[in-house]
Amino acid sequence: GINAEYMGQPMPCLNSKEPHAYTPSTQLKLTSTLHTLSLNLHSHQVGDDGARALSQLKESQFLHTLNLNLEVNRVGVDGIRALSELNQAPPLRTLNLNLESNQFGNEGACALSQLKTAPSLHTLSLNLFHNRVGDNGARALSQLKEPLFLHTLNLNLEVNRVGVEGARALSQLNQAPSLHTLDLNLKSNQVGNEGACCAISQLKSTPSLHTLSLNLHSNQVGDDGARALSQLKESLFLHTLNLNLEVNRVGVDGARALSELNQAPSLHTLHLNLRDNQVGNEGTCALSQLKSTPSLRTLSLNLHSKQVGDDGAMALSQLKESPSLHTLDLIYF
Repeated sequence: GINAEYMGQPMPCLNSKEPHAYTPSTQLKLTSTLHTLSLNLHSHQVGDDGARALSQLKESQFLHTLNLNLEVNRVGVDGIRALSELNQAPPLRTLNLNLESNQFGNEGACALSQLKTAPSLHTLSLNLFHNRVGDNGARALSQLKEPLFLHTLNLNLEVNRVGVEGARALSQLNQAPSLHTLDLNLKSNQVGNEGACCAISQLKSTPSLHTLSLNLHSNQVGDDGARALSQLKESLFLHTLNLNLEVNRVGVDGARALSELNQAPSLHTLHLNLRDNQVGNEGTCALSQLKSTPSLRTLSLNLHSKQVGDDGAMALSQLKESPSLHTLDLIYF
């Protein structure tokens, strides 16, 4: 279906189950006052030709918000090159581009990095799940550090063969001058503890960062990686941290290190997922020290998978002593 906002009012919904249902939708560029457009073309066999046609939306003179879902559409490198021409849309401020499960690889990711030159872009969401982006693609995407006005970036690179070199490259996002909100999904890649140690932890130095979501599920981060990630405590303005370390071989030493997030001066919201690790009672006791985080108001702690015994549960009960904590979500069965 196609949903659009037209002068604050919903436009009629156009539905088509025919392949290449992009032709009528691209004519929406001619709607003189259109400023917000959402197109859901999931599983419509759009392909490169369709993506090329959709790139003509760059000609819409007042379009400032575009949500484009091209999931499962056989879009390859040529189609991605065409879509990267959306960087020529002068008023475009917000772009949400869902390219999950297509066929463009690292070459397509390189093309998408050219969105950095979109003159007015301040919010960008790229869902590149399962596209074989690899380290070269991640290196190209790190160029998104360059836009002067980009303040919000959501980058989904789940299942993309990103390794240590790719993680190192992505850490350069810490040079983004205006970036205050970053959601980076690296689930089921090969980042390892070196990628977490040498790279991802460097996001602590992003000058304007206040909200960070890191999904490192199934990356063999281990204790060394957890120790590196604890350096996020040094981020001066970070107030919200969502850290998913599920299935990462994090043990007692890693948990001790992560408990040092209690030194983060501005942190008021922490979601920490350590499900299916080896934290145990001793690590749980260490994590109870999060009670002393000076500004903490909301804490979510997932220790599922029989990691917590009676001693650990008793230690977690000390979280009641946190002076400003008003919301607590504990999972430890």
